[in-house]
Amino acid sequence: MPMITLALGLCLYLTSYIASCQDSSLGNLIDPFDPPWTCDVDSWEPGDGGHDCSKAFDRDDTTYWHTEYVQGSISARLPHRFDIDLGRIYNVRAITYLPRQDDSRNGVIGQYRISLNLNEPQPVRSDTGAFTTEGTWSDDQERKTVNLASPVRARYFRLRALTEAGDRGDWTSAAQIDIYEDDDPDQSDSTSSSTITATPQTPAASSSTSVVSASSTPTGTTPDDTADTQSPQPSPALSSSAKVGIGLGIPLGVLTAAIVGFFILRHRRRTRSSGQHDSDNAAAGELQPVYEGTGNEKR
Repeated sequence: MPMITLALGLCLYLTSYIASCQDSSLGNLIDPFDPPWTCDVDSWEPGDGGHDCSKAFDRDDTTYWHTEYVQGSISARLPHRFDIDLGRIYNVRAITYLPRQDDSRNGVIGQYRISLNLNEPQPVRSDTGAFTTEGTWSDDQERKTVNLASPVRARYFRLRALTEAGDRGDWTSAAQIDIYEDDDPDQSDSTSSSTITATPQTPAASSSTSVVSASSTPTGTTPDDTADTQSPQPSPALSSSAKVGIGLGIPLGVLTAAIVGFFILRHRRRTRSSGQHDSDNAAAGELQPVYEGTGNEKR
């Protein structure tokens, strides 16, 4: 039993490793604390402990940003805006949105529009910039992913919530917004400050992932662009499929070996116990007294 317990523990550990491998296929997760992100929204709820915009990138899935609860107030009406200053320019590769993870789905975003910019957008301006895409997310609490077919250089991120997925009200909420950068520094030169038009591919109904392709026409670079291109060449790494294969193969192999070992050990114990029982019976037979008659018995 200890062997099986150990194997199950390894399975759980390596299952989390597989999940991290799948996330790594999106690129490198940008750290919201170095440099620190700053955010700006059109509405947030100060009550109930506070649901300000920083709750959407604090790396805590139990907290969340939520627009004002009061229905009918100007700041509580859809659409809603969520802006992030990433602190510096990145080659953005993917964006994920995690709805609130408690027992309510109020505020899950349905129709959305995402914009990426090199220059800070105006809050009241239309959502235009280096990159803009839109789509519709399903009404559930699963993580939603937007993959970019090619990296987009940006410092400013905007998420526009156009509808509430369940049509429950004018709320918008987000437990976590994660942004991933491309892990290939060579992409820095090919995606400089540009005007990019994008056409999102409609994802399947059962999928929460969309892939967006873009074509760019370079219009020049900024001083920050040159600084960001000096990152070192990363060392070769295993592909995501190889990591997943290793992550699945190791726990299954360990679990199989543990189960086989358990049954072999149990069989040996039973065989040893049976042999000992036979030996005890034989010894008892040898010690049994032998009765010899005297010839006077009655017939």
